[in-house]
Order: sequence, then C-alpha cells, then structure tokens
Amino acid sequence: MPRSYGAGLATGITISVIAAALAPLWQPAASRYGRRAARAALKHGMGAYELGRDRLAEWSETMGDLMAEAQVERAAGQSAAAAAEPEAMPPHPAPAPR
Repeated sequence: MPRSYGAGLATGITISVIAAALAPLWQPAASRYGRRAARAALKHGMGAYELGRDRLAEWSETMGDLMAEAQVERAAGQSAAAAAEPEAMPPHPAPAPR
C-alpha cells in the first residue's frame, strides 16, 4: 500500500521538532564549522564559474571561426556554380505602352 503525503508531512514535522529541541547542542558546531564550509563552497563555486566562463568564451570563438569559414566556402561554391552556368539570355525588353 503506497504511503500518503500525510506520512511524509508527519515525519518532517517530527524531525523539525527534534532539531529545534536539540538546537543548543548543534548550533555552536554548525556556526563554527558551517562558516568555513560555506566559504569553501563559495570559493569553489567562483572558481567553477570562472572556468566555465573561460571555456564558453573559447567555444564561442571557435564557433565564430567555423561560421566564418563556412560562409567563405559557401560564397566560393555559389560563385563557382554561377561561373559554370551558361550565360543566360538577357530578358526581352517590355513593349512600349501605346
């Protein structure tokens, strides 16, 4: 039989009440070591952000180079195709209005 949401809610409330009752025991340790852990996590997060920003800039530059090369090749292919086509006859002049 599946558990209902009420069971999860009751468990969450029970854990919260126990944590609040034991707060005088765990708060000093959390404030002492939690600050160090938070600072270390922030430093690592900033490092990861900078690394990601650098990698994204490199990737963007590479994609820009590839786009430019593809445009040059496409233009060269179009001009070669236009040169290979026979000269089209000029359009007939429109008759003069009466």
